[in-house]
Amino acid sequence: YKNDHPIGPKATLGAVGVNTRLQLFAASTNTCTSGGVGVDCILPSGDPAFAQFYQHYGAFQITRRTNAFPSGGRTGGVVIPAGATDSSTAYVICTTCHTPHTMYTFSGTAAGVAGVYPTYFFIAAPYNPAAPVTSPSTASSATQFCRQCHFTGAGGSNEGSGINTVTTQF
Repeated sequence: YKNDHPIGPKATLGAVGVNTRLQLFAASTNTCTSGGVGVDCILPSGDPAFAQFYQHYGAFQITRRTNAFPSGGRTGGVVIPAGATDSSTAYVICTTCHTPHTMYTFSGTAAGVAGVYPTYFFIAAPYNPAAPVTSPSTASSATQFCRQCHFTGAGGSNEGSGINTVTTQF
């Protein structure tokens, strides 16, 4: 996918504009910060639209799972360059989205519910192209997966467009 979905230092959260909805997290103090030494992960900021999306799906690839954010992802989902002061320079790599360990299921909390969810293509999150989208008020978890980073713009999330009534089908 390198030709149509870049990875590496040029594929930043700032490039897709999702960085304004996120803040850096310092594991040493267990608090969100605006940068500094010890920053190793990212959590959602106070953006209400992203918070609604987070509630409907999660942000498995770019956030950290904590008690406060149970739908969060894993530590180190994105690379945060040394000396980063905000999340704009954080970038995606292969393992941001994929894991070699789970091909068919994802175990974790999605939309506030702990469980085992279907996934495909070694995606490290709920990703089910066959999810039963039965009405205009539901979205497939496969679609929602991409919207973690592609939150607004063409193909962006419902929440990013001000539509908060569409929930995720897993």
